[in-house]
Amino acid sequence: MLPLLFIGIILSSCGKPNGNSLMNDVPYGKHKNQTMDIALPSEANDENRVPVVLCIHGGSWSNGDKHDFDFVKERTLKSHCAYVTINYRMIGDNVTYKEMLADIKKAVGYLKDHAKEYPIKTDRMVVLGSSAGGHLSLLYAYSQDSPIPVKVAVGMCAPTDFTDPEFILLNAASHLPLMNKLLGTNVSVSDLTNPNFVLPAQVTDASPVFHVKSTTPPTVLAHGLLDPVVTYSNAVRLDQKLTDFNIEHQLISYPNSGHELNKDPEQSNLFWNTVLQYVNENVME
Repeated sequence: MLPLLFIGIILSSCGKPNGNSLMNDVPYGKHKNQTMDIALPSEANDENRVPVVLCIHGGSWSNGDKHDFDFVKERTLKSHCAYVTINYRMIGDNVTYKEMLADIKKAVGYLKDHAKEYPIKTDRMVVLGSSAGGHLSLLYAYSQDSPIPVKVAVGMCAPTDFTDPEFILLNAASHLPLMNKLLGTNVSVSDLTNPNFVLPAQVTDASPVFHVKSTTPPTVLAHGLLDPVVTYSNAVRLDQKLTDFNIEHQLISYPNSGHELNKDPEQSNLFWNTVLQYVNENVME
């Protein structure tokens, strides 16, 4: 589920830019869920191409919609970036994380192929997501050969390590059927309690933490210490891995918040200011 804490803060601090171009429900594939919305800042043209901020919605990989991220559109446009938010095939379409990643790559490929139509830069972009969308954003940034290179990755309350014992303990009973569908596995609760059980390869392959390497892009993370859905330990494990590889990153912790990240407005301001800093330093010329 998308953190809602930021909506009031962002909308109250951002006026509506004039002259922006907005294209809704642009198809990037044949499936009904393979659509995107594109908003361009008024200054974007052939002589002044702008970088893309690609937003990937959450919803347990099974629901949610691209409009869930509309609340960051004004901020993105004011930052002189194109705002793109996508729908993608989900578990209900009988796909796994691999097909979801393929949809993201397909959407990015569409943007690159239509760069003359949408005056965007094709050598840099930002991926940003929340919850399940945060997982996909990080996994895409870390593991895929993107048609437009990812220069900044942002994940809010994102699952990052499906091998994390705390995460497994929290989700074993209630979310195991969902995880099996996402990963394309058939793991039971008894398997997880068996000390001799070897997790399927998909569990590590779908975990962003196992794809960190020296070329991993700068990353900004936000996570609630009281998150009852994705344990805070997931964020800590990724933070440590990024540190081990000397990757520029920041983990913004929300001491009073759960999965909604709605109890720490000061941390919210810090998070969005940090994202803007990373965008300015790594994406803007």
